[in-house]
Amino acid sequence: MDLLLLLATSYSYSYSTTTADTSGVSLISSLISLALSVVVLVAEWKIFTKAGEEGWKCLIPIYNVYVLSKIVGISFWYILLCFIPFGALAWIIMMMVALAKSFGKSGGFAVGLILLSPIFTCILGFGDAKYIGPKGEAQAAAAPAGGQPAAPAAPAPQQGDDWVNGQNGTQTPPAAA
Repeated sequence: MDLLLLLATSYSYSYSTTTADTSGVSLISSLISLALSVVVLVAEWKIFTKAGEEGWKCLIPIYNVYVLSKIVGISFWYILLCFIPFGALAWIIMMMVALAKSFGKSGGFAVGLILLSPIFTCILGFGDAKYIGPKGEAQAAAAPAGGQPAAPAAPAPQQGDDWVNGQNGTQTPPAAA
């Protein structure tokens, strides 16, 4: 008889943790998340504007990825990497490294974009970074081979300079007095 009574008795082990205190914390954390999202969105808008694109293009899903891939100089078709395991991670790393190079930033900045994306996106958008071209190609073209900056060119002699002699334009500095 006791066994039947035990089987017939229903026990409920559920409990509710929602109280006024936890719902207030949830509301505050939601508002903070919304504010941070808006700040990052404005930073992305500024990044697009610095790169010569209209800022509103960062608001449209999928199209913003297309425009960003055009800004950083990576083919949009690389997004297909997202359909293979760990491919999305490789694609994100590729995009962030190219984004850092496009604004003339170092590899350390690219690591920051990968690991702390919201913070470094804001630094890129609100900072003084200038867009130099896809993958930093304009910067690479300006630098000579070997990575050393070019020495400044000597000024060309002007008409009337007393140390230009000869008809072929050879230059000899004046003798020390």
